Amino acid sequence: MQQLRWAIVGVGDIAQRAIAPAMVGEPQCRLVAVASTTARRARRFADQFGVVDAYGTYEQLLKESTAEAVFLATPDPLHHDQILAAAAAGKHVLCEKPMALSVADARKAVEACERAGVVLGVDFQNRFQPWVRDIAQAVADGRIGRVLTVEVEACGRARPLAGWRAVAGSAALGALYGPGVHALDLLRVILASEPVRLTSSCAERGAAVEAEVMTLLQFREGALAYVNTNQRNPYPLHRMVIYGEQGRIVGDNITRAGVPGRVHVRSGDRDATTAYDNSGAYRRGIAAFTQAVLQGSPASPSGIDGLRNAEMCAAIERSLATGAWVEVREGTSSPRR
Repeated sequence: MQQLRWAIVGVGDIAQRAIAPAMVGEPQCRLVAVASTTARRARRFADQFGVVDAYGTYEQLLKESTAEAVFLATPDPLHHDQILAAAAAGKHVLCEKPMALSVADARKAVEACERAGVVLGVDFQNRFQPWVRDIAQAVADGRIGRVLTVEVEACGRARPLAGWRAVAGSAALGALYGPGVHALDLLRVILASEPVRLTSSCAERGAAVEAEVMTLLQFREGALAYVNTNQRNPYPLHRMVIYGEQGRIVGDNITRAGVPGRVHVRSGDRDATTAYDNSGAYRRGIAAFTQAVLQGSPASPSGIDGLRNAEMCAAIERSLATGAWVEVREGTSSPRR
């Protein structure tokens, strides 16, 4: 069986809890190296998952490791430079979201990987929840008619942002770069469309980072979408509602990975409810990226998807600063399901 040799950079919670177990369990993945801020931390992580090579610096890993692809599970401000370094070393990159903290840096990352001929992907793992596929298909099939309105609540746990996530300039827009970027990505996938303009507001404007950001987006075909992304509500519904001219789709407990939920579709006078366990998304996402590399095809979510997400986040930041509707500088490509 053909395998892709992987390295993980950054050995924090997400790598420990989701990424390394997914790679160890996936037949076409072979986890061969890890890197952390110290050799001791890297070695401890490597021993836990049966990895041979452990490095105390990312630069050493890129120079010495036989890994063909790297997963970047590092703090957000490091992603851009680490993508450029991986591309220069000829290694494929799957990066934790967000791919970059500015549109300019996201574009540079895409261009660097294109020049190097390596595959660039972003870990929007929620795309790989089965309910996303089913809802997107229901919308595409016209089961609820033309979409009019979408409401999304994307909430982390009600806890203070800590560590680098609580530092202005490192975490940028706080909760938006936590659960929020997933909601923005899912809207593009489910509607198969791009937002053209938006307006945003937030709680506690002027704090180091934002714990709650509310955004209203207008999509190219006319649908309006409201997104509440926050990390301060203690009893979230993790809900998405899509209203169409001929029905509606209600998803309860679906926007948070790992939380069992259900989707109810009302199409005319017909009703159907489906339950989802919402597990396994990380593994499916890593498997999909691995397949893309082995087959020589683009990744989905791709670097372009990361760029589109950066454009939306930049527009939200402009709107928060001005209090106005602003245009989203979109590209020409649409998301692939």
